[in-house]
Amino acid sequence: MILWSEVFMSYTKIGYIVLAIFFVPLLVILGFAFLTDATDDYATRNESSATIPLLPDSVAVFGSASSASDTSASNIWFQTNSDGQFRTELTDPVYNPVFTRLDRNRFGIMRGKELLVRDIETVTTTTLSGTVDTNGMMHGATSDDGSEALLVSYSGGVGTSYTLTDGTRLKSQYIPHTGFGPAVSNDGYALDISVANDEDSRVICTNSFSYLHDLSQDCIDLPGERRASFPMVSFHRGTPELFLQWNTDSEQGWSLYRLEASGWTLTNDQSTWDYDSSTYSVVTNYFTRDGKIYFITSKKRGIVSFPFPTTDTTEIHMDYHDVSDLIPGDLVSVTFDGPIANYVFYRDDNVGAGQYLTSVNIDDPTKHVGPWLIPRELLKGTGYYSFQAIDSIFLNDDATLISLGIDPTTFK
Repeated sequence: MILWSEVFMSYTKIGYIVLAIFFVPLLVILGFAFLTDATDDYATRNESSATIPLLPDSVAVFGSASSASDTSASNIWFQTNSDGQFRTELTDPVYNPVFTRLDRNRFGIMRGKELLVRDIETVTTTTLSGTVDTNGMMHGATSDDGSEALLVSYSGGVGTSYTLTDGTRLKSQYIPHTGFGPAVSNDGYALDISVANDEDSRVICTNSFSYLHDLSQDCIDLPGERRASFPMVSFHRGTPELFLQWNTDSEQGWSLYRLEASGWTLTNDQSTWDYDSSTYSVVTNYFTRDGKIYFITSKKRGIVSFPFPTTDTTEIHMDYHDVSDLIPGDLVSVTFDGPIANYVFYRDDNVGAGQYLTSVNIDDPTKHVGPWLIPRELLKGTGYYSFQAIDSIFLNDDATLISLGIDPTTFK
């Protein structure tokens, strides 16, 4: 990662000429030495880090980065093509500039009330106007077929902005709480989950809307002393279904609900739960995709998955893959792109010593690419002495997708 600095000096009085003759060469020498250290992101890499290869010229990526220490520094949008060419663009600072894929060549990000759509094929940015102001991205979700996206942003202090889009139309909604578990169907039905009482998690509410319908809310009052964890919604069987894990002081289990005209209806309830955090580590991300549930774990980097339960399921059988050896460093960010998890991490002292990319097929973690060192040319030029940490990154060339076991003709 490049450290970048600009030094402005002026001498306005003739009386300082003699001093300037002495000090200017010294300042130039010291400044050059300082700038060389600051801009050489290989300088503090240790010997084992130096063995990790550079991102190949044949790999096409698109991504964004922001300052890890200076909120006034410009963001960077970067792009490499499979012919080895690369492009960077400085943009206005946006807190947590996380992109969401809209289709194979287009990516979306919110800025204020506007949705910026970046086309990496034509290298153009178009703007769609929304109705809800935002002040920083959280994350995004896409439908199983990749045709719809839901962008989640900070708004109004404690509120959340949800923007539903297919890249040509959009609808924004404001919700006065911090939601989680965003989901969107192939036909443009958006839904988020919130906890009515943050202290005990006993009431779960879902907020839903579409292009044609405004926001509506349905809540689930958990029985007894149950508290909810990992609530998430899937549309893979057509009708929205909600899965959640629950626990009390003496037992734990999971429940399945279906959204009907009267609200959420319990369809399965089991008093068993076999997830062991001491074995799998702590869950940091969780989501559903194509009829499966995924847990992404932290200290012990891993991917846990199991089929989304049915009304007949009595036991959940979890599939665990340890990917720690593929991510030998401290995590900077992870971007989920369909079946791909893109891990960016750093080694040595900090992100200034270099950032690395490992990409894993979450359906088959034996298929992966990297780790690769992100080229320093992609992360420089903001004019600020600060580290630029990668917030989101996406792979986009056919050969790399094939290496990950993904059919590029159907990938969106």
